[in-house]
Amino acid sequence: MENIEAKLDIIEKWFSVPSKKLINVYNIVKEKGIMSSEDYRQITDIGIPIINKLSNATGLSIEKVRSTIIQKGISFNYFHEAIISYSEFCTKEK
Repeated sequence: MENIEAKLDIIEKWFSVPSKKLINVYNIVKEKGIMSSEDYRQITDIGIPIINKLSNATGLSIEKVRSTIIQKGISFNYFHEAIISYSEFCTKEK
């Protein structure tokens, strides 16, 4: 069983994000089931460049991911996959 809070904590430390900021956004997206443009803005505002990871998770181009986020949002499942990918990256690059 994965400990998502530990994975989010790894990402926050890697990007020097204030504690619990990413966890709060993650929980909001999980509850809604979709990452909206506002959620995306919050993540990028705290310094996490998640667009490439979302592109990898969805199989869409970066531009298509951006337009999808603006038009209708991205499924929580893709967002979750992007977060897991980031935590693995941050762990390997230590």
